[in-house]
Amino acid sequence: MSHTKRIQKTEDGWPTFFVPEIDESYHSNYGARTESRHIYIDQALAQTHKPEPLVLDVGFGTGLNAFETYLYAEKHRQKTIYYTIEKHILTAEEIASLKINTIVTKQEFTLFKQLHDCAWNTTHELSPYFVIHKISGDITTCEHIPYNIDVIYFDAFSPSKEEGLWSKAVFTKLHKHMSPESLLTTYCVKGDVKRTLKSCGFSIEKIPGPPEGKREILRAKKI
Repeated sequence: MSHTKRIQKTEDGWPTFFVPEIDESYHSNYGARTESRHIYIDQALAQTHKPEPLVLDVGFGTGLNAFETYLYAEKHRQKTIYYTIEKHILTAEEIASLKINTIVTKQEFTLFKQLHDCAWNTTHELSPYFVIHKISGDITTCEHIPYNIDVIYFDAFSPSKEEGLWSKAVFTKLHKHMSPESLLTTYCVKGDVKRTLKSCGFSIEKIPGPPEGKREILRAKKI
């Protein structure tokens, strides 16, 4: 994405990018890390009972969801296979500009840096508990996403900015690639999104959002 990106701190201290041309931030201003942990870790990954969950993150962005997933896998000694797909890959200079090393421990920053240093479109076993495969591509056209996905983090830009990503075609594709009883979570609770998910074979529920953030978020289950 060739747009201007301005760094801004969110309320929990984690930095994100604001893109003025589309009036959109990569994360919630209420707290990027708080949002990531609540929506994608606590309400999705932690809710699956698969011994080696396979995760698909729609939108790698700054790597925050990958970082939180890596930390969770290490803490719980749970081998996790993490796929992510990103059309607009941030440059190394843009990632460095966030200065993540100033807000995490040295050990955590080593993990964060690993996520960004590993090559795209290749599988990397970063530890006995974490395997990552970053796909450079567009979810609307990509044919290389895995099957038997247990958890999906749907963290794309909002429907008003990336309408095509929230389409029936995309959710039908994801449903096809998911394992039985698998979960998809997202920050978006718009009526159109709920209806589209239902039409693709998901059951949906609105659940409380992160502290001081969005009042509700959405969790969908493959049925």
